[in-house]
Amino acid sequence: MNPVAGGKHKADWETGIRAYFQQLPHRYELYNTTGAHDKESLRYWLNNWKPDKVVAIGGDGTLKLVAEVLLHSDIPLCIFPAGSANGMARELNVATTVDGCLETLFYGTPRKIDVLRINGTEVCIHLSDIGLNAQLVKYFEENDVRGKLGYAREIFRVLWRKRLMQLSIRRDDKTMVRNAFMVVIANAGVYGTGARINPIGDLHDGLFEVVILRKLSVVELLKMLFLNRPFNPEKTELLQAHALTIRVKRKAYFQVDGEYLGKTQQVEAVIDKAALTLIFPPADREESRQRLEDDMGKETKGLKQHSRSGVPPGWDYNPSEWGQRVPLLVIAFIGFLIAAYLSAYQMGLIHEVWEPFFGRGSAEILHSPVSRLLPIPDAVLGALGYLTDLATGIPGGTRRWYTKPWLVIIFGIAVGPLGLASILLVISQPVLYHHWCTLCLISALITVLMISPAMDEMLASLQFLHRVKRKGSSVWKAFWGLHA
Repeated sequence: MNPVAGGKHKADWETGIRAYFQQLPHRYELYNTTGAHDKESLRYWLNNWKPDKVVAIGGDGTLKLVAEVLLHSDIPLCIFPAGSANGMARELNVATTVDGCLETLFYGTPRKIDVLRINGTEVCIHLSDIGLNAQLVKYFEENDVRGKLGYAREIFRVLWRKRLMQLSIRRDDKTMVRNAFMVVIANAGVYGTGARINPIGDLHDGLFEVVILRKLSVVELLKMLFLNRPFNPEKTELLQAHALTIRVKRKAYFQVDGEYLGKTQQVEAVIDKAALTLIFPPADREESRQRLEDDMGKETKGLKQHSRSGVPPGWDYNPSEWGQRVPLLVIAFIGFLIAAYLSAYQMGLIHEVWEPFFGRGSAEILHSPVSRLLPIPDAVLGALGYLTDLATGIPGGTRRWYTKPWLVIIFGIAVGPLGLASILLVISQPVLYHHWCTLCLISALITVLMISPAMDEMLASLQFLHRVKRKGSSVWKAFWGLHA
């Protein structure tokens, strides 16, 4: 277990695991990484313990560390996603709760997967890349803020400093020359953010993919995030290979599975077939969940016990408590004030807009064609969005994930999908018009900060409705808070 992965203390994982094993005859040992000689230490303890299964509790970096020790062994590895970036867990659709992960550990299916050998020394299980994302990984490692907030802070910095690379790619005795912002060497398909960078990724086919981002495009980004549509090869090129060599004219940022490895001018990759055994989530999660509950001796009264305490089953905190919601409401109010100010400028009520860094950038962006695609200015739409956030975020007590699921879900939709659309609109403007707007960027950052907590609360409500359905009760009544 990586005790600092994701910037959070892992007491909830450890408590949940200990509570489960107390009721079973299985024996387990817990190893905490320290950042010093972990690989050697882990090899020593695995040789002494001789486990039937191994679990990596952390992010992609923790998974990589454990996997390197288990390569070409028959010991299955299970993922408990507890890091800032959990790309491989997302790839396998691993649960994010302790109970869900325990289901996978005991009732999942072990399967062999391919891995990549990078430059002869590094092992890549998930995704490796050179360019923009590796630059983001470097900035994030230097950042003193962990988790999603840390990533959000550095995205704009990376976009501001983006650089086109001149590179050559040698594959199957043929060499191609490209200009690109990023090249991804992909064993899997999905980043921890949910962006599907490699739509044809297969962990078992004996091949890996090379994704070349030749042009930054909002349309291509939408395809990665939401749409199952082929990439435009003039903007995003997709190749397959057993082995390749990338050479860059100038040294560029390079990372493997979320670990920044410095700048490099050459990357060599070769597939290592069926080298690692991973435990995949069970196909029938309902059956496995019931088996887990039977093992743990849970009763249906547990749902009401959790609802009274305010903490959803399988969670270590209450996403509806005021300590979670008040910061969201405060920054939503700040976002509303910013959007209202920008609306006044777009509607001609004021004649100048505050811009401390980018000269005429704000004026150009706020009067661009993109800002007026809809019948009303985009800043007015943003102000209405923040008002919706406030109107749905304030009502309800600290158990509203249980008592008012309808309100929580509306709040989640207003902050999540609609907020993401707002962010994409902000990002598209400098890409299309080569200008930046300070207040627009602040507004987008506010939205980024709101998405994760709002999604947590909505997830708790959706999980509650799912449990109601499993019990055979009325989901419709539960949705409107009419349950007993």
